[in-house]
Amino acid sequence: MKLLGDPKRLGEESVMEEFKSAKGVLDEALSAAIRLVEDAYRKALKEAESMIEDEYSRITERLSSKKSSLDLELKNRVALEKSKYIDEVMEKAIERMREMKGEDWYKEFLKEIVLRVNSEMGDKKVILSASADDIERLKQVVEEAGLGDRIKVSPTPIGIIGGVVAESEDGSERLDYSLDLIIRNNETRIRALIARVLFS
Repeated sequence: MKLLGDPKRLGEESVMEEFKSAKGVLDEALSAAIRLVEDAYRKALKEAESMIEDEYSRITERLSSKKSSLDLELKNRVALEKSKYIDEVMEKAIERMREMKGEDWYKEFLKEIVLRVNSEMGDKKVILSASADDIERLKQVVEEAGLGDRIKVSPTPIGIIGGVVAESEDGSERLDYSLDLIIRNNETRIRALIARVLFS
């Protein structure tokens, strides 16, 4: 059998033809592989972004919750500290009130109470009770008002800051004109006033 042409050249052409054919398949495979890698990368990137966003949202919620908790704790602590200062001012004001009971205004205050008790109790005989340091003061006020026949001052002191607690002799009526009750009934307003002065 006789070959036509140069065998070497024929071999090279044959190899080149095979290479061209294989190169096309390889190029397609490479393109497909690149597309798959790109798709996988985009999918992984999207999943990673989603995971990061979810984690960011969770962290943001936790931080927001913690901030709210800390804000509330801070407000409570501030309120507690303010309340301590207000309590201290109240105590000092009460102490000052005790110190001022020897002044003329207090004697006038007791006189006003005695006259009011006399008016409100009608014809009933009355026993007045007061703090230990007010008993003698109160006796003097009753005598000066000329009411010693109807109104008696109990020699037994009661635990009040000042003022008077009056009770009819038969125990049917009781009137509380103590400074303690006046303070208690006005405590909210007094505390608000103190807070305004201290913290405004």
